[in-house]
This record gives sequence, C-alpha cells and structure tokens, in this order.
Amino acid sequence: MNGSNFPAASEASSDRIPDFTGPDAVQPHPLINDLIPDHLGGGVLIPLKTTLEVRQDHTIVHGLITRAPTKSANEVITLLRTLLPEGVAKGLFHLRRCAKPSDLPTHLKTQFMNATPEGRQIHTGKSSWIYIMLCEDSEFSRDALTEELAKVEGMGQEPFLESVPIPLVAPTSQVQAAMWSSQFWPCVYRKNNPLGPHPALVARASDVVKDETSLWMALAHRVARSAYDAGIGEPMGAVIIQRENGKSELVGLAGDARWHQEPSRSGTGNPMAHCVLRAMSMVAQ
Repeated sequence: MNGSNFPAASEASSDRIPDFTGPDAVQPHPLINDLIPDHLGGGVLIPLKTTLEVRQDHTIVHGLITRAPTKSANEVITLLRTLLPEGVAKGLFHLRRCAKPSDLPTHLKTQFMNATPEGRQIHTGKSSWIYIMLCEDSEFSRDALTEELAKVEGMGQEPFLESVPIPLVAPTSQVQAAMWSSQFWPCVYRKNNPLGPHPALVARASDVVKDETSLWMALAHRVARSAYDAGIGEPMGAVIIQRENGKSELVGLAGDARWHQEPSRSGTGNPMAHCVLRAMSMVAQ
C-alpha cells in the first residue's frame, strides 16, 4: 500500500490555540467515512500490559519476618537499617513493614498460631505484639540476624524468625494488591507502575481516545483482512493518527506484507514489512 495515498497531516495554525484536553474531533477521510456512523462512541478500551508486566507479574521470592512487642518495633526497624545496606533496608516498599496479627493472611495466622503456645496467645485476644517484614531471605544470615534480634528488649533469647513467600515487585492495581495481601503479605498499592507507564498517564490517554478506539480498530481490522486475503501477509494492520488542537486525523495505514514476493512463505517472512514498520515508514516519508 502506497503511503502517497494518504494526505499529509494539516499544519498547525500560526495562531496560538489552547491545549485541548477532551475527546478529539475525528476528521473526515475517504477510508473511514463509512465506518464513522457505527463506530464512534462505542467499544471498550483495554490497555495491553508491557513485556515486563507480563514476565514479572508473579515473581515470588522469600522474605524474613519476625515479631516483636509493639513497644520494641521501632528498635527492631532501627537495628535492621544498621545491619543492612540502605538500598536493601528500604527495599520491598510495596509490602507493609509492620502488620498486626489480625492483618496477616489466613494461612499465616493459622500457621503461627498453631506453632507454639506463645503463638496461640499472641493470636487470641488483644495482642501487644506486631509482625515485622525484615528483608529478602537471601540478604542476611539467619544466625547473625537471630543473634542481633535477641539483643532487643522483649524479643527473648530465641527470637521468632520465619521465611514466607512474597511478591518481588509492586502491585500494579488495587485489585492485585488486595489479592496479594490475602495470598502472601499485606501489600500497598501506591498508584504507580514500576514495570510500565504510570496509571494516571494511561487513564488520561484512555479518556482522550476511548470514544474513537472502535473506529480505528475497525479500520485496522479491515486492512489486516485485506492483506491476509491477498496472501501478502499475516492478518495484522496498523493505523497512525495525528492528534492536534482537538482534532484526530488519519495519517498512516498499513497491512502486513511479510510474504509479498515470497512465494515459498518459509521462515517468518520479511520482518521489515511488518504492518507497524510499514505505517511508520509511510509517515516518515
């Protein structure tokens, strides 16, 4: 498909126009005029996860926890900061540093309550003890940590020290945080995404494009089907839109053409003829 079939994006007016923050007005184009009546304002936009989100969504490691009298919790945390490098001591920020016995996941409450008479006493009635997340299991020697914890008032000569599974990365939604809190350890969702775009950025972009997403997806589907039926590529299509001053204008459209002039159809075809690369080339030209 020749990029010259598409009009160049309109040049911005010399007059300063205020930034437009609402849904854009779709500009007429011969390739979309028949789609506009049925596809504007419909459909549901679901952002795709990044590769890192998909790969590390459920990376689980083991973390060391202890429990201490509530009045000694600050002393334990201070001790932790002196024993570990700053980056390690401040790590696992998505996990609650301290958790009441009643806030633990059900399986941990059951495990710790039934382990010893002391554990049963802590988990029944009003408790003056608190659980503390220390660090990843691999970051510190258990024997050395036990020796140091025994010096804290109220911890006893054999401080409680257990290893529990924990998620390595922060949750990317409130729903995921709640799920992990019931499965592993109390989690905090801080409205950020360490593995992808910030949720607020995604939300703002979604608000702008959601009313016309169905239109552009329908156009991409049409050109994908056309390329596939012609036997020149896989059923994939790419659409590029220019947004400026409250207007959405079609500037690039391409179907996949990896099998064009390759009758043997061996291997993966020509990667440079992927629909996205073809559309980008059209805009660049």
